Amino acid sequence: MGANKRQVFVRVIFPSALPEIFLSMRIALAAGYTTLVAAEMVAARSGIGWMVLDAGNSLRSDVVFVGIIVMGITAIVLDQIIRALKRFFVSWEGKDIN
Repeated sequence: MGANKRQVFVRVIFPSALPEIFLSMRIALAAGYTTLVAAEMVAARSGIGWMVLDAGNSLRSDVVFVGIIVMGITAIVLDQIIRALKRFFVSWEGKDIN
C-alpha cells in the first residue's frame, strides 16, 4: 500500500502488539512482586515480607494481617496503574467495530 518498513511498524505492528505487551507487563509485575516479597522473607532484615515473617514467629497475628493487607493493596494499585496505562495507550480495544 506504499508504506515503508518504519511506517508499517509504527502504524500497524506496534499498535497491534500493545495489548499483549501490557498483558505481559501485568504478568511480569505479579511475578516480580511475588519474588520480591519471598526474597524479603528469606534473606532480608527489612521490608513487608520480613515484617510478616518476623511477626509470625513472634505470634503477632495483628501485624501479620496488616502486612498481608498492605501487600495485597500494593499489588492491586500497581496492577491498576498498568491497566490505566493500557486504557490510555490502547484506546481502541473493547470498542465496537461498527
